Amino acid sequence: MGFDVTNPDHLTLLKNEAINDPVAMGYPPDLGGHTRTRLRLFNDPDNNVRSDPVKDFAQTELTPETLADAVDVTEYAGDTGQNIGNARGLVNTFMRLPPGSSLERWRAKIVSIFNSSGATNTALNNQTRHLSRVEAMRDPADLEGPAIFGPGTVITEGDWLTARDSA
Repeated sequence: MGFDVTNPDHLTLLKNEAINDPVAMGYPPDLGGHTRTRLRLFNDPDNNVRSDPVKDFAQTELTPETLADAVDVTEYAGDTGQNIGNARGLVNTFMRLPPGSSLERWRAKIVSIFNSSGATNTALNNQTRHLSRVEAMRDPADLEGPAIFGPGTVITEGDWLTARDSA
């Protein structure tokens, strides 16, 4: 869903997060200062105390690096030499892209190259990352519910200042 700076409910949730500190993140008490510290606590997954160690994870974005970490070259799904050569060529093409390039739009194609129950697909499915606090925030009235903003959400300085100054 993502954070929407024009949504009064989102502004209130973010402001209340900083005021009430429901999972003991250690937000600075002064709402008027420490903006960078607060943004690091909101956005950096390494700072999240992970109120729910089972739910506070997301699948890692597929990049040349994460693909290289997962590939087991002995298990291409093609059953002929030509198919295996084509699959290797495609994977090698992806791995030559600049580091950090997103391969998400080709995830289904990449996954189909390998045996569905093989080591590569298992590794791809198990690549996860911790969520930041803001990505993992849940409605205080429904702590078992889904994350409000979800993976990929980043609070900017402008977002925080708008929330802080909201009614």
